[in-house]
Amino acid sequence: RSAVDVRLPPRVAASVVVSPAPAEAQLYRMVSDFVAQRYEESGGKPLDFALHLLQRQAGSSTHALCRAAGRALAEESWPGERDRRDLEEILDLASRHLQGSKGQQLGRMLSSRPGKTVVFTEFTATLDHLAEVCEQHSLRYARFSGAMSRAEKDAAITHFRDEADVLLSTGSGGEGRNLQFAGTVINFDLPWNPMRLEQRVGRVHRIGQTKEVFVFNFCQAGTVEEQLLRVLHDKINMFELVVGEM
Repeated sequence: RSAVDVRLPPRVAASVVVSPAPAEAQLYRMVSDFVAQRYEESGGKPLDFALHLLQRQAGSSTHALCRAAGRALAEESWPGERDRRDLEEILDLASRHLQGSKGQQLGRMLSSRPGKTVVFTEFTATLDHLAEVCEQHSLRYARFSGAMSRAEKDAAITHFRDEADVLLSTGSGGEGRNLQFAGTVINFDLPWNPMRLEQRVGRVHRIGQTKEVFVFNFCQAGTVEEQLLRVLHDKINMFELVVGEM
């Protein structure tokens, strides 16, 4: 970057730590206890992918957690009776509290911010939830996910550029798309790989961007994601740096 004198507008980053409702906090503790107990029983081996994913989905939305727990029960991937009982309790509580505090906070933010905003999530169930949030607040939005065809993806980006105010995207939108006509990136949930976050922000904060770029990172208080943000944002200021400065 220094050799070719690339200069980009500054980034302004902020963490949005949302206080959960009591039922949401209880649900997250249930999932964390479920994962921790299975980890201890494994003798400290690296986390099974399904457990790792379950913890991440709990930090994303109750919609994602509900779909994951339901799929696990349907596939009978948890052989123990205690496993099934615990998952059924998680599914029951998650299905009764689908209006999450993070989603409500996002709706208020999107309604009050001018300009175009890209909202990233890791999970399609959360993407469905975010679409509901946009509809509740009468926001014009486009959807982008890896399950779409190339033509559908192109149409979604065109709709966002020309008409919509919000692009709701899974992580696949952080790969290879130029979105510098937007000015705000919201990470509704966090991938646990920091460079995936840089890929997301880099879709908007790139050559051709002429305005300040705002980055908002959402998380629920008391979660793994809050700890991750404390390191990335507070300690190393990752979100206001570009790759060459890290």
